[in-house]
Parts: sequence; structure tokens; C-alpha cells
Amino acid sequence: MLSALALLALLPACSRPAVDLGRWEDGPPPTMLAWQPEALISLQVPQDSRGGVEPPEALTVRGPWILLRSSEGIHTFETKLPIRLRSLFFIHPPEGMTVEAQGEALRFRSGDRVGVVAGTWSVTARTLRLHLATDTPPTAGEVVMRYPLATERERGLNRRWSDVGSDRAFAFRSAWQDAFSRHGVLLPAPAQATWRVRIPPHGRLAVDAGILEPETADLEPTDGATLVASVDDGTGAVRVLEADLSPGVFAPVQANLGRWSGREVSLTLATEPGPSPRSDYVFLGEPVIYTPVRDAPRAILLFVDTLRPDHMDLYGYERVTMPAITAWARDAAVFEDTHSVAPWTLPSSRAFLTSDAPEAWGTVPTLPAILGKGGYATSAFVGNVYLSANFDMDGDWGTHFVENWPRAEPQVDRALAWLEAHEDRPSLCMVHLMDPHLPYKEPVAYRDLWAGERPPSLREGFLRSDALSAGRGRHGKVARAYVQDRYDSSLRYLDDQLARILERTRPTDTVVFFSDHGEEFWDHGGFEHGHTLYEELLAVPLVVRGPRIRPARLTAPVSLLDLAPTVLSLLRQAPLASMRGRDLAPLLRGEPGAAEALGLRRIGAGWPLYGDEQWGVLDGSWKYLTSAGTDSVYDLSRDPGEREELLATGEGLPHVASLREAMADALRRPVHRALRIRPDHLRSPENLVVTLAVPGGVRTAWVGQDATMKSEARVSWEGERVTAVWSAGFPGTREVFLVPAGDFDAALPGLVLTIRRGDDVREISAGEDERPGDDNLLSGRLKGTRVAVREVVGVEPPAGGLALKGWDAETEGALRALGYVEDEPPEGEDTPPSEP
Repeated sequence: MLSALALLALLPACSRPAVDLGRWEDGPPPTMLAWQPEALISLQVPQDSRGGVEPPEALTVRGPWILLRSSEGIHTFETKLPIRLRSLFFIHPPEGMTVEAQGEALRFRSGDRVGVVAGTWSVTARTLRLHLATDTPPTAGEVVMRYPLATERERGLNRRWSDVGSDRAFAFRSAWQDAFSRHGVLLPAPAQATWRVRIPPHGRLAVDAGILEPETADLEPTDGATLVASVDDGTGAVRVLEADLSPGVFAPVQANLGRWSGREVSLTLATEPGPSPRSDYVFLGEPVIYTPVRDAPRAILLFVDTLRPDHMDLYGYERVTMPAITAWARDAAVFEDTHSVAPWTLPSSRAFLTSDAPEAWGTVPTLPAILGKGGYATSAFVGNVYLSANFDMDGDWGTHFVENWPRAEPQVDRALAWLEAHEDRPSLCMVHLMDPHLPYKEPVAYRDLWAGERPPSLREGFLRSDALSAGRGRHGKVARAYVQDRYDSSLRYLDDQLARILERTRPTDTVVFFSDHGEEFWDHGGFEHGHTLYEELLAVPLVVRGPRIRPARLTAPVSLLDLAPTVLSLLRQAPLASMRGRDLAPLLRGEPGAAEALGLRRIGAGWPLYGDEQWGVLDGSWKYLTSAGTDSVYDLSRDPGEREELLATGEGLPHVASLREAMADALRRPVHRALRIRPDHLRSPENLVVTLAVPGGVRTAWVGQDATMKSEARVSWEGERVTAVWSAGFPGTREVFLVPAGDFDAALPGLVLTIRRGDDVREISAGEDERPGDDNLLSGRLKGTRVAVREVVGVEPPAGGLALKGWDAETEGALRALGYVEDEPPEGEDTPPSEP
């Protein structure tokens, strides 16, 4: 509840009256306190909020236990988890989590599986369950849980045990609570922070304030805390806000600062504990000082996951799948040739939010961070686990909400509520919608728009492996048609929900509609996404509407890398000179020569989720792809479906060298003639050690990417010998690349491959290939694992780049629900056929 003083402070602010100051640009931008630590003049935070008790490695589960059910002599007891998890359900235990009862380790067994076994445990998002042969619940202190990640997170909430280097780094951060991540200031009571700021005309202080729940429930919960704001103009501090805060509840509070308009003051935000400071993790989300104005600049990013433009009537599809978007786009700029840099969500999103390569994430500014520092309120409402805090995708947003795989309706509701609450401030809102992504769950009323009866070969809620299997089966044509019909039905439902946002936009809003990647429907023999770099996965829609934008159909080739600089420019913010993308605002405004000024577009692509490394480039109408030693060339001007591979006919040969140069330019990476070492069938209790002797020595070597995290490898070299080690226990086969230091062709006859596994060793010289005719330079098998060396086009990674991690133990259940994690990869997934 709010105190009486806080209520008085809020009375003039609740209606958020807009002030007619002319253009908002004529006044000072909002002061985002959490983005301006340089304005801080003092900061005091306590050493810990645990009374000196270090976060425990082992947590005693207190209970109380309730009997959830009994069946066939097995009794399931449930109690509240003593930790906070970041996912909804678990088929496997989060990495490192263990449970003991009376000193004996219990086995994990998912409660969702058939046949619960006695003496096992399982978890849900908020509860721990024990499956026991006795009908007597555990006694107090009998059960102990260990989860190192929760202990680490609890340490991070306390200055004494956190691993940050300063009080400022500890306080200025993002924090997660119940699907929301907020950027702000952590001030565990008692604490205070003071900024030197200038109060704008009719200025207001606004903040979302609450108390974070502890990450480990080993101590008594908080007894509450109070937020106090005061202003000092040199004549003494005046208290302007006092709000009582509750654990796990974040509420907006405001204070009127109009009496200090135009004056420089010291603003202090202080937190006061209740009777005890224990567990008083007060967090202030996006505190800001601003002037409420009418028609503040606003950008709305309508981000639809997995959307193929050729399944939209806007782009000529025969079915009317998205009529609202088509009608809205009549007054918008429609780009007809837009490409993503990657065929799945994580690398694509990192690229368009930074206008840089995906591995640059964390080292370059993001669109929300730039706008946040410039005074914009920012929010993202996302529905894919790859956009969650577990994959470091939350930190730069003022408000970040994630729910795995929601329908469009609640996502739109959340976004509209946020936009209304921030209508008097400049803002950026990204609404991410998952409806075209597997497993389709459009409302029943939409399913019979185009889809008939579900084929028996497809189960309800089918995933990638189900569709691949059914599509290859006896009735494959029917199954493939049904899958596409369901996709189209999902688009029609999505369009109805998007219409609700479009109806609420203002003429002054900048609205961008786009996708991160497409979807394959057996165009090249596969299904879904993440596995190839063909057009069905890289071509995406892009539509922009807003003030000063000329309605048009634009044929200039553009990239999602252009999104961030263009949005900044449309909001009259300067794009960063370091951004790789182009500012499309002159083109959108119809300025003469704007299309020509874009110049030659070389759009690079790569970063697949599944299978071997793949890289490519689109250079005009020519497209080049390379993977595992196989190159492909297409001319999209006459073959948009990539049916005719031109190297096979000889027509593409004259273009290969220039296209490789174009790829190096587009990716900003060195491209080499290289050697690749790759094992097959790797799972083993022993490390696999491979040495390759290369006459003339080795210039460089690197381990290829494996976003699925199913393999672990390292490489080193000295003189003429390069050594690669694949760790035991991993089923995947991560590639290792190397570039000879001397003459490439001269080195090939002298290559010697040595394979070691335990005490067993095998040596293979150049020319010894167990599978003649398979393009390998040499290969051999040892203890069930075959290792091959072949010539490839190697794309060298940048030094210090952030590797893509497409798997996370804590969110494995969510990834599995979306079909990203399966017990066995579908047959042929690693090497999809090149033709349908």
C-alpha cells in the first residue's frame, strides 16, 4: 500500500495531463536516471541483505508438504520451491540441481512422464515434488536441494558476495521477477542514490518500484520497505514521495516536481527497511524525470516470428491471410526485397537490434539502449525463449516481458496497456508475436479456414520431427498441405489481433512491421527453420509507416541490419557511425536519388542452428552458399526459388571468386581456403584426440560454431601439427577448421591424420580415404568414430566474439515445447537435400 504522503504526491500525477509545449523536441528530453550513472553524485548500498549469512550451497526444504495425489502405492508430495526458476516446466532437471532426502540422493523423473517411480523428484516452475512409497510427508529439515545457479544469483543481489567491481555496477542493472525484467537501480534497504539533475518544465518523477523476491528462500522473507524521494535545491531537502513497497509487486509511483522547474537540484532516492533489513531487495524500474507532452514520438516494432512474405496477400499470396496488414500498408512503404542474416531467432534478433553481426552482442550498443539513454521509455513483450533473459536479451529494455509461446491476444493486450501508460513520453515498444511458429495453436474458429481434417500421421500439437516424418510418409502430400494450411490459419488469427494495435496507433507514430526469418515447407526437402540459407528462410517482410514516410512499393534490396539505424533516424536520433546497416529514412521519404545512394548491397548470411556451418552472400541477384566443402551459386533474377544450381552447369564458375570476396566484405570476416576436420558418431566416455600434420605449418585454426551445444571441442597448433580435442559425453560433431601457412596445394600430399581414443591410436596418410569419391582428402575410423579431412571454404570468426548459445539447461523445457530440443535429430536434418 502507499502511504498518505505518497497518495498526496500522486494525486496531481494520476491523470498524467499532457503539457502543450509545442514540439517535444523544443524541450529537454526526459532524464533516465538508470541510464545516466554519470549524473550520480553519491551512492550508498549495504554490504548485504542477509544479516551476514552467506547464500547457502545447500537449501533445507522447510515445507509444509501437501499430498498431491496417490496412485498404485506411490504418493506425490508437493511444496513451494526454495528457489526462483526462469522457466515453466522441466523434462530434465536444470543443470546442477539435486535433491537429497535423509542424506540419500534422489533420482529426477519428470512428473509429466507416464509411470512415476518411487524415490524420485520433479519440479514445476514454483514447486518441488517428491514421489515416495510412504504416505507420510517428509519431516522438517529432511529434504535438501542444491542449485548452484540460484546460489550464484542470490550472491549477486548482495554487494558483499557479488562479483561486480563497484557499487555503481552493482546498483545499475536489470532484474527479473515473474516473467518481467526491468532495467533500473537496485537499492537494498537501507540505501540511497543522489543525482544532480535539472528539472524540466512541469517535471515529474516516475518509477516502477517493488521488492524483488530472494533467489534462495533460506531466510525469513522481507517485512517490507519504503521508497522515499527528496529534492534539495540548496535550501534543504524536501520529501516529495513516500511509498510502502511489497515483495514481488511492482507498482508505478509518481511525484510532481513542478515547483523546481528549470532549476538544477539534487534528487535523492532512498530506501528504508521495515523492522528488519533482511531480504529487502528494493528495485526501482526505469526511474525518470520528464515533462508529460502530447504526441510524444513513439516507435512500435511489430515483430512477427517465422513469417514468410510469400504467404501474405500483401506480397501476392493467393489466400487473404493478412487483410488488416494489407489495408494498413496502403499508406506505408512496403519493401519487396528484405533479407535476414540468419535462419533462426537469436542471431537474427541480435543483428537487427544492434545493426551488427550476432557475435558482437554485448560489445556494441543496442537500439533500446541508445533510445533509453536518449530519454525514451522502452519495452519488449516477447514470446520466444531465445529472446529471454537466459539468452541475455533483456538487459537493455526498460521493461521486458517474456512468456514462452503465447497467443497474440494477450501479447497485444500487454503492449496496448504499456503504450497507454506511457503515452505522454517518448517511447519504443516491441511486440513479438509467435503465432506462425510451431506448434500452431490458433483458436479453433480459425482452423477450418483452409485446413481440413488432421491427417492421422500428425499428432495434435505436432513439432518439427512429426511434420518431417509425416511429410515423407505414405500420405506425405496430404500432411504437407495440412501443415501449410494450419500456418496460413495462424496468420489470419494473428492479423485480427494486429488490427487492434493498428487501430490504436497515432498519425505521429512510427510503426515497423517485420519478421526475423521465414519457414521452409519442403521447398528444398526440409521443414521449419534454422537449417538452411535458402530464400524461404532468409526472405522476410518489412513495412514502415509513419510521419513523412511516402507510401510506395520499394524494390531496393535491404537487410534487417538496416532496421536500427532507420528507426533512430525516423525518431530524429543520429544512427551510430559504427552500425553496419544503412539508414533507409531518405528512401522512405522519397528523396530523389535515395535508392541510388544506397549503392551496391552485399547482404551476408550464416549462423544456422542445426548441422554444419553454412555461410552465404546475396550480391545483386547472385547468391552464393558454402557449407562442408560444397558451394552453390544461384541467379535469383531468373530463379527465385533456387531450383537451378549454376555450378553444376558451369555457368556459375566465373562468379565464384568474386562472390567469395563479396561474402568476406558482407560478413566482415576473413574467408580462407581451409581444411576441415570433422568426426561422426562422437558419443563416447573417452575424449577424441585428433592430430593433423600439415607440411609448411598452420597459419590459424578455430573451432566451428554449434549453437545446439551438443558438442565441445578445442584446438591448438604448434609448428606443423594441429591438435583438436572433442570432449567425451557429447553426441554432436563440432567442426574444426585450419588454414595452412604455406602453399595449400603443396601441403595436401603430405597430410597425416592421427586419431587417438584412450590407448587406441590410428594413423592415416593423405590419399587413404575409407569412402573413395566422397570428396574427403583422407578419413579413417577408430572405435566406431570416423574422422574425415576435406577442403572447404573457411569463414574465420572474429577475435573475442560472443558465441551463439542455442541451448540452456534452465529453459530446456521451453525449448523442447517449441521443437528446438529433441531426443534425436530428424533423419537427414544435418545434411538436408539440395533439391526437393
